[in-house]
Amino acid sequence: MSDLITFEYPLHERSRTLLRLEHCFRQFDYHVSIDNPWATRAAMTAMLDISSILARADIKSELIKEMERQTVVLGKMRQTQGIDTEMLEDVLLKLNTNIASMHNLGGQLGKKIRDHEFLKTILQRSSLPGGDCDFDLPLYFNWLEQSYEHRRSQLENWMASILPLRQSVDLLLMLIRGSAVPRDEVAENGFFQKTLDGSVTVQMVRIYMSKHAQLFPEVSGGKHRFNIRFMETEPLEHPQQTSSHVDFKLTTCVM
Repeated sequence: MSDLITFEYPLHERSRTLLRLEHCFRQFDYHVSIDNPWATRAAMTAMLDISSILARADIKSELIKEMERQTVVLGKMRQTQGIDTEMLEDVLLKLNTNIASMHNLGGQLGKKIRDHEFLKTILQRSSLPGGDCDFDLPLYFNWLEQSYEHRRSQLENWMASILPLRQSVDLLLMLIRGSAVPRDEVAENGFFQKTLDGSVTVQMVRIYMSKHAQLFPEVSGGKHRFNIRFMETEPLEHPQQTSSHVDFKLTTCVM
């Protein structure tokens, strides 16, 4: 197991949305595989969170535009000396396949989930603290008591309506994360600042440090620069910036 922990901070709203969706998809994958009603509840919550994120903006159009942009950028690399053309063509094929799949999705993403009366009721009650109790949602309680195979089959059927979205999110984040290599950096007295080239769009920064450092990074910034303050993990109530120099690795993802 790696001794490093990776912190990611999006510097672009699109990357922020991609990371939130990935987070929810991972939660769903983990809990849907467990034969337990409480795990099914957690998988349901993750799925409904995804549908709520998709309702806030035209993410379908945004992802298609981003994949089309990546296709143009990567297409220009075909003549670059030393490039792995086989890998490049594979990535371009995946991008074009995902673009076509997203175009084929009818209507707004997640609408099938949000319009389902059973799921809509759970979503409405879940907005209240403890609102999905058994006495509040007896139908949901009954459903949770059905066989694991039945619950999992229905959850996966609902999620199938946004499968192309999942594939697009995974592909774009793979490209973003792989767009640069980590560099060794030092934060003097726990502080690091980097000025960015305004002519390129920095999607996110990735910070790698030891799990045993007893530190975590707080990142702030925008399109022109970003700052990192390394905070001591203790006390949990009021973390303070460390006064020590901190060695870490940094990737500035510009894809």
